[in-house]
Amino acid sequence: MSQRRVIGHAEINGLYDRLIALVDRYPNQVEFARAAQIDVAQVSRWMNRQHQPRSFSIMRICALLNVSADWLLLGRGEIEFHKEDRT
Repeated sequence: MSQRRVIGHAEINGLYDRLIALVDRYPNQVEFARAAQIDVAQVSRWMNRQHQPRSFSIMRICALLNVSADWLLLGRGEIEFHKEDRT
């Protein structure tokens, strides 16, 4: 039987670090919140590491920036912003 890995403080801090890096791609938190259709107060709480994002917010962020939830949540793989083909 394989041993389960426990998610600890290092993994949670990694989530916050990746989330902050994504928010920082926008001019400010308000612009990010507007684009992701997430309450700006919630984004502020994430930036201050006060609350963890809920699954629906993670889905919105991943869809908006076209990043994988696996990368955002667990840091697996490299961040890769996929550009849409606009031809």
